[in-house]
Amino acid sequence: MQFMYKYSLMKNAPMTASRNLHILQLHCNKYHIRTRQKMRSLTLNRNWKILLLISAILHHERRLFSNDQFFHLC
Repeated sequence: MQFMYKYSLMKNAPMTASRNLHILQLHCNKYHIRTRQKMRSLTLNRNWKILLLISAILHHERRLFSNDQFFHLC
């Protein structure tokens, strides 16, 4: 009886291990996707702020110089 129990455990061990690994991979994938989305939104926010800053600087420069002088600077 005990031999049969050990045998069934051994027989199911690879199955359980692969199932656990699969579940672990699914969790990791979910985490990575969430992290990537967060990073993407952070990058977008940062890029947007940089873009606003550049446009503000350009707008300021445009007011300081006439258009001819401004285009010579570019």
